[in-house]
Amino acid sequence: MSKRESGTDQPGPAPRRREDFAAIGEPGHPPVLKARREDLALYMVQVHLVSARPRVWRELFLPSDLLLDRLHVVLQAAMGWEGRYQHHFQAEPFNGRTAVAFRTAAEPGDPSVPDEGVVRLDEVLGEPGDRLYYLYDPGDQWQHVIRLLAVVPALPAPLGNEPSCVAGGGRCPVEGVGGIRVWNEVMAVLRGRAPASVVTPELLRWVSQSYGDARFSWRAASRRIRQDLAEPPRPAPPRRDAPLPHRVKRPWTARPIPGMVTFACVLDGTASGQVGILGARHGVVVDTPWGATEQGAERATAVRDGLTVRDAGYLHFLDPRYAPFWCPDCEAVYCGDHWRCWVVEGEDASETWGRCPRGHERRLA
Repeated sequence: MSKRESGTDQPGPAPRRREDFAAIGEPGHPPVLKARREDLALYMVQVHLVSARPRVWRELFLPSDLLLDRLHVVLQAAMGWEGRYQHHFQAEPFNGRTAVAFRTAAEPGDPSVPDEGVVRLDEVLGEPGDRLYYLYDPGDQWQHVIRLLAVVPALPAPLGNEPSCVAGGGRCPVEGVGGIRVWNEVMAVLRGRAPASVVTPELLRWVSQSYGDARFSWRAASRRIRQDLAEPPRPAPPRRDAPLPHRVKRPWTARPIPGMVTFACVLDGTASGQVGILGARHGVVVDTPWGATEQGAERATAVRDGLTVRDAGYLHFLDPRYAPFWCPDCEAVYCGDHWRCWVVEGEDASETWGRCPRGHERRLA
């Protein structure tokens, strides 16, 4: 411990570090924007959907002065989304505890945070290797990483510098399917890499009817980009017809929530669940693959004790929802890829049960 921290040289409390803000649930700082470029440039970026199997990616040419709200329209058209749900951009990775999302028209939020309608692309991406993060549908949590590959001079005015798609691969998932884990399981079955029993026949039939042609065409994507920028399509209503055993009902929050702690799977390190505290006045927010719930402030102290040592077992004994994939028999945390879940229909309500990789069973929700 330094003299400054111990207080021998300088009285008073030790200076607070960045990680201290996350630990006590204080909000993160607004994103720091870069200086705008003096001359227009063309950005070559690659966009990929996090954890998608098979890989879903696009390469785009974008003008450096493109506003983020217009970039949202470009991404929807290039990826193949239908605009049914909310979105946000953030400058920090999704697992950053203090990451703050840019404001949107649907979620104005804190006025000290820049609005995506006035932030330009060159204010968040400056040099090759820089990244921007885009979340679509806070319920299913479709996470995209936008990486700047190259910066080239803008073309002469007659040739135009409009956004366009130049390459890509992988068909966009079906909206409302339940998230990347469910989608990967469905795709594994459709590609013959997993038994059909992994997902329900109803879900397979629904995806097959909604999926259509699995091929991706960059020419068609560029055509959609031009059309949607000229006349943005009207948002379609959210889908509620997917035959999921347990639909995610997650309220809109800026993700990730400051102070959240992730519990990683002991087998592959994949995040299996999160839990965090927004403060004694707000209570405890529990974020799991089944959705987010808010608990009363009376549990805040007990949960804070468990978070300080990241003990999923401790949190599980307080309330099983605090560590949804904790197996008391194994004394280990597993992610959703290793749990096998099913629903038991009861007279009053249905229950979700799970089986860990070692065969131990318990009720999840």
